[in-house]
Amino acid sequence: MKGADRVNVWTAGLIIAVIASSTVATSVDRADAQAAPVTVRAAVDAALSQHPFVAAAQQALAAAQARLAQAQAGQNIHVVLSAGSSYGNAVSTGGVITTGPSSTSSSAAVSASLQIVNEQTRYQVRQAEAAVASAQAGLAQAQQSTGLTAAQAYFTVLRTQAVVITREAAVAQAEAQVRQAQAQVRAGIAARADVLQAQASLAAAQVDLIAARNQVETALAGLRAAMGLRLTDDVSVAPPAAPQVVPLSREQVLAGASDRPEVVGAHANIAGAQAALALAEVQARPLLTVATSSSYYVWKDPAPSSNDVVWSIGATVTYSLIDGGQAQAAVAEARANLAGAQAKEVLALQSAQVDAVNAWLSLQDALARVDATRASETAATEALRAAEGRYQAGVGTIVEVLTARTAFQSASLSRIQAEFDVQSAVVQLRYTI
Repeated sequence: MKGADRVNVWTAGLIIAVIASSTVATSVDRADAQAAPVTVRAAVDAALSQHPFVAAAQQALAAAQARLAQAQAGQNIHVVLSAGSSYGNAVSTGGVITTGPSSTSSSAAVSASLQIVNEQTRYQVRQAEAAVASAQAGLAQAQQSTGLTAAQAYFTVLRTQAVVITREAAVAQAEAQVRQAQAQVRAGIAARADVLQAQASLAAAQVDLIAARNQVETALAGLRAAMGLRLTDDVSVAPPAAPQVVPLSREQVLAGASDRPEVVGAHANIAGAQAALALAEVQARPLLTVATSSSYYVWKDPAPSSNDVVWSIGATVTYSLIDGGQAQAAVAEARANLAGAQAKEVLALQSAQVDAVNAWLSLQDALARVDATRASETAATEALRAAEGRYQAGVGTIVEVLTARTAFQSASLSRIQAEFDVQSAVVQLRYTI
């Protein structure tokens, strides 16, 4: 249960951490301009409160808690009020039933019972407690997974919008290149083929812009789905703050993986399997049950000669002499289930550690690529400026300009991808620990 509490805290940590780990981007979706901008915190909050996956996990936890209450009820005192009335001519005298005048008899009684010793009930409660712990871990996992999906969808929208801005700039540059080529032709310092190549480059840039805008719509649809909204709802994203990456060592990442909901849930499943094995072993042995009960007539007509409290306490031992091997087979099954649960816990921990290390490595890679792509973009900008200057002066070719522009656009897109890869890597790392 302690581990489950730790992983439940992660959801709040995700919301806070993701806000700090983001990059500036400008929204270009005019169709959603009237919608209230969604921050990453709002996206995660909406997902946690509205997504069906989280709702299903919450109901699974509620069902497990109800089953625990049912199991615990077997250890509590039970009080029953019963009342009845009859009409007839049967008369009971000393246990002998005879007939007599017809009459009406009515009564109301209160009875109470309590199981003092019942090992079967005790292990059933342990099983139910383990099921609740497993359901709590399942809810935490659903919340983390849903929050992660919403945060990544939010950053995907920002990334695709940044790509649109780059593609729009490319179209504007291609249009300017067409005009410049036409001017060069009119001035007699360029061939007509330069205009055709510039127009072909413009057409390609326009196609890329259309594809980029479609990717924004696709990303917005993904964000709506991740937030649990209808696909027809308007949604736009707000620009976040600059990223702040908290440095973590590989050892810290590996240590945090043990608190993952999958690991906590696997540990709870082991506890449930242990309780199931103990229950099967109890049922295979002589089963002792000690119970007490009492009853009292609160009203009876005709009134009895005496109305004392009737009570009893008794012990029962039950043992199946011949069951065809059913009890021993149940024990063997429970042992196999326990061994399987233990193996799954090892697998869950290994998978969590692998995911954590991969997320950590992805973050280091993304951070390194940000610096490299920014330097590449700066160099490509200078190369493009030089190529345009040579062409304008009549000493360069249109091919040189178009090649430099393609390299610049590629460098810009790589820089955008690297910056948003940092955001995704930070969120993924928070999820894995």
